[in-house]
Amino acid sequence: HSKDVEGKSVVLIRASSNAGQVYGSVSVRDIVDALNADGANLSKSMIVLERPIKTLGVFDVRVSLHPEVVVKVKLNVARSIEEATLQAAGKSIQELAAEAEAAAEFEIAELFDDIGAANDFDPRDAR
Repeated sequence: HSKDVEGKSVVLIRASSNAGQVYGSVSVRDIVDALNADGANLSKSMIVLERPIKTLGVFDVRVSLHPEVVVKVKLNVARSIEEATLQAAGKSIQELAAEAEAAAEFEIAELFDDIGAANDFDPRDAR
């Protein structure tokens, strides 16, 4: 049975702030439901959560199948399947947000340059 669960990766889609803080937290029940939906047969008592998961990201969660058998599963908490895919590839949502922000700031700077160029036009020159 441990072969079925070991190394499994499940995705949980959650709403979060732009900083990656999940609204609410991911519970043991959420994790069990996701793993069981993926064909595992686990109970809540088998999930070992050191602390509540309150941010987006990829987490290793320990699953105690028997007293002597503990396996790890990957829990990928993201705002969308697309973000989950990027996270699985090793990008953090914080990095993605920073990249998006940098791109937006660049576009705004360009926009202001265009406005500035338009403002350099003096109507008196048109006479």
